[in-house]
Amino acid sequence: MEHSIFTERVASPYTFRALTVSDEAIVKSLFIECFPLVYPDSLYADLVSELTQNQLIMSLQSMLFNFLILWNIFIVITAQICPLDPECACTGFVGTVATSIACIDQGRIRIPISEINTAVENLDLSGNGIILEPGQLRNLTNLKRLDLSRNSLVYIPAGTFDGLVSLETLTLDGNLFTPDTLVPENFTGAENITSLSLAGNQLSLPITNNFLGFFTKLKTLNLDSNLYQYLSPTFFDIISSTLEELFLSDNLIINLPVSIFTSLTQLFLLDLSGNNLETLPNGIFSSLVSTEIRLADNPWSCDCFLPNLTGLIAAPGTLNFSDADIAFCDVPDNLNTMTLTTVTGLTCFAPSFITQPQDASILTTQDIRLNCSNTGLPIPSVTWYRNGIFIINSFQDDERISVLTDGALYISNATLADDGMYYCVISNTEGSVTSSFAYLTVEEITCFDNITSSHETDRDCGGPYCTPCDVGQKCLLNSDCDNGICLYAHTAPSQLLYITKFDDLAYTCNAIEVGTVVLQMRLASIFFGTPDSSLNTSSGLDTINGLVRQALSSQLEIPVEAILNVNVMTVERYFTPLVQIFFYIENSHYGLIAQNVLIDQINTEKLKVTMKLESLQNSISVRMNF
Repeated sequence: MEHSIFTERVASPYTFRALTVSDEAIVKSLFIECFPLVYPDSLYADLVSELTQNQLIMSLQSMLFNFLILWNIFIVITAQICPLDPECACTGFVGTVATSIACIDQGRIRIPISEINTAVENLDLSGNGIILEPGQLRNLTNLKRLDLSRNSLVYIPAGTFDGLVSLETLTLDGNLFTPDTLVPENFTGAENITSLSLAGNQLSLPITNNFLGFFTKLKTLNLDSNLYQYLSPTFFDIISSTLEELFLSDNLIINLPVSIFTSLTQLFLLDLSGNNLETLPNGIFSSLVSTEIRLADNPWSCDCFLPNLTGLIAAPGTLNFSDADIAFCDVPDNLNTMTLTTVTGLTCFAPSFITQPQDASILTTQDIRLNCSNTGLPIPSVTWYRNGIFIINSFQDDERISVLTDGALYISNATLADDGMYYCVISNTEGSVTSSFAYLTVEEITCFDNITSSHETDRDCGGPYCTPCDVGQKCLLNSDCDNGICLYAHTAPSQLLYITKFDDLAYTCNAIEVGTVVLQMRLASIFFGTPDSSLNTSSGLDTINGLVRQALSSQLEIPVEAILNVNVMTVERYFTPLVQIFFYIENSHYGLIAQNVLIDQINTEKLKVTMKLESLQNSISVRMNF
C-alpha cells in the first residue's frame, strides 16, 4: 500500500521536491518497477552506495521525466491514422494500418491511390464518379473486396484489375453496363473472384463473349434489378458449376425454360422474386438439391398448370420455398388473396368473349378502339386479323396500331388503309374462339368538294373539321356557325320535338342578338301575361336569368333549387324576335315532374313553345324556343 502511494506522489514533480525518503526499500522497489531493464537489481546497490538520498531522489526525477517524454513519442508513432480523413472512414486497424477504407458518395473522379496503404483488404468507392485507369490498383495485392457501385461506369478499361491477386468480391451495382460493354479480357486479374454483383444495370440480353464463363471460381452472382424478360435455355451453361447463389429478383422475366438451371447443381439460393412470372414449367427445379427458392411478388396465374408447383412446395423434400406463403395468386380474381401454400381448387376453362368488335365508321386522323375483352384460364392470348391477315404481320412497322392489355385493338390517326373487316381470336390450352366480324369504314375528310359529307352539317361547312357555316346553313352546335348562334328552325306553337343528331337537321345558323327591350316584352307576355315592371331595358342578364328561374320554378311546379344554370338569349330571325332559354333540371324526382308538366302544358297550349329534351348523366338538358 505504501509503495503505491509513493509511486502516485512521485508522479508530480511539485510533490516530489517535498518528499523525504526514509525507507530505502521503497526507493529500491520503485527503481526496479519503473526501470527493470535500465537499472537491474545488481546495480541498485552501487547507486545507493555512491549517492546521497537527495541525489538519488533527484536522479529518479530526471529519469522519470525522460521516460514520460519517450512514452508520449511512442504513442504518437503508434497512433491509428486514416490518411484520407475526414472524407473517408477507416476501420479494421492492424497496428497503425487500416485494412478497410470507405469513400462513399463524395463525387470523386480519381481513386486516391497514393493515400491508400497496400495492406488494405476492403475498398468501398461507391456513389462517386470514378474514372478507372489501367494498372492504378496493381499495388493493392491484399485487396479482397472492391465496391465500385453507382459510379456511372459504362465499361471497364483493360488492365484495371491487374495485380489484384487476392480479389474475391467485386461489386458493380447501379452502373450503366450493357451486355456488349462487359468484355471478359478487360477483367483480367479478377478472374478468380468468388462473388460478382451486377445488380441495377441495363442488362437485357445474354452477356456475350463468354463473360460469365470467364470467372471459373464464381460462387455468388447477383443480376437483380436489370431488364431481363426472356432467358434462353443455355443462359447459365457457361457458368462454373461451383455457383451457389443466384439472384434474379426485380427483373421483367415473363417465363423460364425448363432446362435453364440444369447445370447449376451446387445452387443453394435462387431468388426469382419480383418478376412477371405467371407459371413455371414442370421439372424446372429437378436438378436442384437443398436449394432455397424465392418466388414472391410475381403475378402467379393460379390455374390448372400451377399444381405442379404447389405440389412441389407442399411436398416434403430438400427444396425450401422460403417465401411461398407471401407469393399471392394474381388471377383469377376470386383467388387473389390466396398464396402458393394455401390455394386449392385450381382449374382451367376455355376462353369466351365478354365483348366483341362492332361495326364502326370514322374519318381519317380519328382514333378507334375495337373491343375483344374475354375470360378464360389460363388467360387467353389475343390475336387480331384484318381482311384475314394476321395484324401484327400486316402492321408490324406501324406504331399507330396496338393490342391493349384487355385485348382491344387500338388504331390512332386512322388512314384510308385501315378500312376493312376485323376480327379477333382468343386462345388458351383449353380451346380457341373467333369473334364476330366487324367492318371498319374510314372516310377521308372532305371540306371543299361541294358535297355535304357525313362529317359536315351543311355543304363544306360545320362539324369538327370544316370551316363554320354562314347564317341560314344547317348546324348542330353553336361552334358549327360562323357567328356562334345555332337555333332551332321551327317556331310553330304546340309542337314538341325530340331532336337528336340522327334526325333530319332542324337547326340553322342565325343572325346577331337583339336588345333587352325585345327580351322584356317577349318574356313578360310568355310567363306573366302582361309586362312585368321589374323587367326593363336596364335589367342586367343576371337579373333576367334569376327572374326566369323563378318563373320556371312556378311554371313547372318544382323547387327553384332544382333548376340549374339558366341562360336566356334572344335573336332576330327573319326580322322576328326569337327567345331561347337553356336550363338544366336535376335528374331526380323533380326532373321527372318537370318533364311531365312541360309536356302537358305544351300539349294543352298553356305554354306556346317548341322544346328539346336531352337526358344527361346527372341532369336533364332543356332548350325552349319562344
